[in-house]
Amino acid sequence: MLISYRDYRQKYSSKMSNRQLFANASQEVFLPSMLFWPDDIGYLAIPEEDAKQIKAMLAAMQQAVDSGQEQRVSSPKRFAAIFNRSNRLARRYGLHSCTVTESSFDLS
Repeated sequence: MLISYRDYRQKYSSKMSNRQLFANASQEVFLPSMLFWPDDIGYLAIPEEDAKQIKAMLAAMQQAVDSGQEQRVSSPKRFAAIFNRSNRLARRYGLHSCTVTESSFDLS
C-alpha cells in the first residue's frame, strides 16, 4: 500500500495540495487495497472459541472500509480514526499488524 502511495504521490504531488492528494489517494490507493482484508483474514483458520470476537473485528473492519469509501478523508489522522473500532478489536485479539494508524502512512 505504501509503495503504491509513494508512486501516487510522486505522480500527482505537483498537481494538488497535500490534503487533496491524500483525499484522492484514500479513494484510489488505500481503500481499494483494503477491500479484501476482511475476507482474507476470514479465510484463515479461526479457532471456534474465537469466532465471535474475530467476526466482530472483521465486521468493524468492513464497516470502516465502507465508511471510508463514502467520505473524503484528507489526512492520515482522520483516515485512521475511521478504523478506531476495528483497531481496538484487532489489538484486543493480538492482531496488531491488522490495524490502521497515522503511522501506517509514514513514508520517512
